[in-house]
Amino acid sequence: MTQDEIHSALWDAVRAGLVFRLDDDYAFLHDRIQEAAYALVPEDERAVVHLRIGRLLARHSSDEKPEMIFEIVNQLNRGVALITSIEEREQVAELNLIAGNRARLATAYDSSLVYLATGEALLAEDCWERRYALAFAMQLKRAECEFLTGELATAEERLSTLSGRAATLVDRAAVTCSRVALYTTLDRSDRAVEVGLEYLRYVGVEWSPHPTDEEVLQECERMWQLLRSRPIDELLDLPLMSDPDWRATMDVFAQVAPPARFTDGNLHHLLFLRMTNLSLEHGNCDGSCYAYASLNIVLGHRCGDYQAGFRFGKLGVDLAERRGLDRFTARVYMCFGAFAMPWTKHAPISQALMRRAFEIANGAGDLTFAAYSTKNLITNLFFSGVPLSEVQSEAEHGLAFARKARFGLISDCFNVKLATQWLPQPRVLHPWPLDRFAATHPR
Repeated sequence: MTQDEIHSALWDAVRAGLVFRLDDDYAFLHDRIQEAAYALVPEDERAVVHLRIGRLLARHSSDEKPEMIFEIVNQLNRGVALITSIEEREQVAELNLIAGNRARLATAYDSSLVYLATGEALLAEDCWERRYALAFAMQLKRAECEFLTGELATAEERLSTLSGRAATLVDRAAVTCSRVALYTTLDRSDRAVEVGLEYLRYVGVEWSPHPTDEEVLQECERMWQLLRSRPIDELLDLPLMSDPDWRATMDVFAQVAPPARFTDGNLHHLLFLRMTNLSLEHGNCDGSCYAYASLNIVLGHRCGDYQAGFRFGKLGVDLAERRGLDRFTARVYMCFGAFAMPWTKHAPISQALMRRAFEIANGAGDLTFAAYSTKNLITNLFFSGVPLSEVQSEAEHGLAFARKARFGLISDCFNVKLATQWLPQPRVLHPWPLDRFAATHPR
């Protein structure tokens, strides 16, 4: 029908107040009117009608209206049993994957799981040979949503199976990151580190779960050698890391860092130093921002050079905000606010950064760092002399969030703070030989 024919056909309904027109769009005036109209369609014909509508919407949709993906998929899925062509079933599966990803970004995790499960059911038995990328993406996203909805055992089983199917280094890294995040949430930091180190061995990085002080010192010396005499803030203009395998490996380094913090301080420090050195060699990426923002735990806390640690941290923030490397922005804000700023600025200044870090992480489904942000905020509030009644209120909110996320380790931290008004004690590290450090430090 032409537009004029449509307007003519719907005119009586508009005049009767059953539907209304806005420009070239029509909608039912009320859900009950829509239900009444739908009831006029015989039940045995509804699947045919939905499939026809879905096909028409898909044929005439464009990238200019991405929100239409849900309308399209919801129609197609109601008639999906009538689709017999393998090619069309795979096309509808792709649309369900897109809808699932968009629902996940909107934190509608249960809806995302429905779309992903529907899409996966459309794939043929030989999908791993026919459409490997589609099958892999469907399984990985399902596992991530299962993790986010608390179905941890199901997510663990799916990811363990998927790790054996990864055909590329980038896919192997993606599965590794999800597994590390899962085990960290399950309070199995040792297993999380083990999974991360397995991947690193695959790419030629042979590390022990418990590196020596000497290994950390050598990595730090190498960093200063690579930096040479360049000012730290000039690293903002380094080229971007172009190799997808290196970027994926940087993601694994970034994911292993949180559980390493709870298993071995030297490994934790070594990870950030190696990420920095890879950035100096291959260019900046999202993971570089996270590493730079965290370097003060080595340069400041361990070496006493808090100014260099602060400059690296500021570099990480600038890269995330000015170069578009913002995938780890929540981590960057939290680490800069918790690990660098309080050592060079007044402690309360960083509270806004950590609150912002929580908002970003929670919105992105990064429950691990959302919980970390809240925990570190409580520590900052203690240091800043905020009345204990306010600190208690913040801690109770943080405990509720950690329990909802099933993050036992952080829940325990909040329980200790609430029960004993805990104040953090300085962390004791094996001191480095300062004469050797001074000989390689370019200041």
